[in-house]
Amino acid sequence: MKIQEETKLTYAVLTTPDILQINGDTTLTLTVSNNQSGYINITSLAFQIPLGDNAKDLSTDLTGITFTKPTNWELSQDKGQFTATPTSPSQGKIGREGLTFTFVGIKVNAQVGTTLLTIKETTQEGGTLSTTLPLSKFPEQFQVSDLDATPESVNPGESTTLSWSGSAGSYELQYNQKTIPNLPSTGSYEIPADDLVDTTTFYLNVTIKGSDPTSPATLQREKTVTVYTPKIISFGGSNGRSSALPGGSIPLSWITENATQGSITDPNGNNWDISTDQLNNGQMTVGVPEDVSEIKYTLTIRGNRTTQTMDSPPIQVYEFKKLSDIHGFDDPSTLAINPGGTRLYVGNWGSAGTVSVIDIENDTNNKIADIITGFNYPGTLAIKPDGSRLYVADWYQHTVSVINIENDTNNKIADITGFHYAIINLAIKPDGSRLYATDSYNRTVPVIDIENDTNNKIADITGLNFPGVDDFMTLAIKPDGSRLYVANGSMGNGMVSVIDIKNDTNNKIADITGFNNSSMLAIKLDGSRLYVANSDTISVIDIENDTNNKIADITGFNNPIALAIKPDGSRLYVGNGSIGNRIVSVIDIKNDTNNKIADITGLDMDSPSALAIKPDGSRLYVANWGNSTVSVIDVPSSI
Repeated sequence: MKIQEETKLTYAVLTTPDILQINGDTTLTLTVSNNQSGYINITSLAFQIPLGDNAKDLSTDLTGITFTKPTNWELSQDKGQFTATPTSPSQGKIGREGLTFTFVGIKVNAQVGTTLLTIKETTQEGGTLSTTLPLSKFPEQFQVSDLDATPESVNPGESTTLSWSGSAGSYELQYNQKTIPNLPSTGSYEIPADDLVDTTTFYLNVTIKGSDPTSPATLQREKTVTVYTPKIISFGGSNGRSSALPGGSIPLSWITENATQGSITDPNGNNWDISTDQLNNGQMTVGVPEDVSEIKYTLTIRGNRTTQTMDSPPIQVYEFKKLSDIHGFDDPSTLAINPGGTRLYVGNWGSAGTVSVIDIENDTNNKIADIITGFNYPGTLAIKPDGSRLYVADWYQHTVSVINIENDTNNKIADITGFHYAIINLAIKPDGSRLYATDSYNRTVPVIDIENDTNNKIADITGLNFPGVDDFMTLAIKPDGSRLYVANGSMGNGMVSVIDIKNDTNNKIADITGFNNSSMLAIKLDGSRLYVANSDTISVIDIENDTNNKIADITGFNNPIALAIKPDGSRLYVGNGSIGNRIVSVIDIKNDTNNKIADITGLDMDSPSALAIKPDGSRLYVANWGNSTVSVIDVPSSI
């Protein structure tokens, strides 16, 4: 196929048979393409076929040929010239679909050589451009095979052999600015390994001279040999990870091709060799230096004689810093922060039986009050969305205390009664109208009307699976207020019940099963994901549109007892609650990445029992059951 692209339109001609032979018949297929944006407006296209019996002519006589043309185009003939015109100006608008013309039954003259098919295009604007397409005519019965390579694909340092067969003529091979002349018409040629560093295209050029030495017939065959050179396609933090902790670690992943060796290095000269099975598609966790704020890692891969390198995108290195430890608590078990982010409320589970109020505005972190003493093991705390009321579950007095916290009043204004046994967990509807509690003895979730301080029980949600009065149960409400999730924490047979609470329907619509011990719950603020703490994993549940399918299990925990989600939905913080444990884990949950990116350690935390995050995401508060303190952690913006 011959292609010409000097005009506004692009033209290509295909001959049938592939090799034009003198004294034979041929078909020309001419394609017209528009490779530009927009339309090109054509008035006419003229195709000039040279007539005569010379080497530079195609045919002596075009009488009797037939042709096909596009719909809505006319084609007229005047000897060797064919003129195509659209039936209307709108039909002359040539777009991406292009045009095709076919000329059948052309009798090729008796002279070997090359002729030029001339094309003239005239636009509606009045301009005319012309171009030519060369057509070579070969002797009768002339043939040339494809150019073959054995093998077609090689590793660096290997060779290949090209082969061909054809009729008598002048043959040469071209590649990489080299020319190998005087080759036989049927033969082979071994390409040295030194010439195959990269993927290479080879050209076999064939020339036949005719009666006119200025116009020989020429033909070209080509073959591309693929050289498997090492190539790095991608390299960086796994799942888009772009931050890490100093002295910690970060998982890096890569995709490469044709590597036989590989390694990762950091600017300090640390080196990690990549195992053979990980070379072309792998992941490795590497160390992060202590004293940097940003770091790039370098991936190096090698082939037989070729090396490729790529730097990772910058990894930001942030540090979790403990700003202070707040003292004066007695087995702090629960935390809550008011909507304004100015007050932290701490439930003291020990003999003190109080709820402490901490001023956290501007990191003051001073205890300003111990709310009404006399609680008998204050459990879960819940704050009304308008910040006016604090609700305290009194574990063994079987009540929920209502505390007025407006303007730091901190007075108990009511006790909600009527529960039979330990009130373990509380949750408030986002519109502030309903309080939900867990009554484990009755195996129900009482619904309390708290609008306007009514504080009346209006319903009991039943049909739940609480296995025993002391089993741990937690509640979580979807941010749109349509669903209540109830963890039923039987060891070895955990489940989460889904309750329709829209318009006080209060019907169970599903049980999500498959947990070992469903204890703590947390919901992403966009309402798409529910996180369920098991014995040593966190299960991720798709709750969008009531799908309720488990999509992942995040592993690597030790009795996860406290969960908190960063307000922007990017991170899940997990308190590992075993006695003596000093770890808060950080999970990347953005875009369902669900990778543990850090363990906050070394900050003298002890058995984290509760977590709370400031509404602006800048501070993480950790209740330390083991040493009766609350740690204040500075949260880097990217962690």
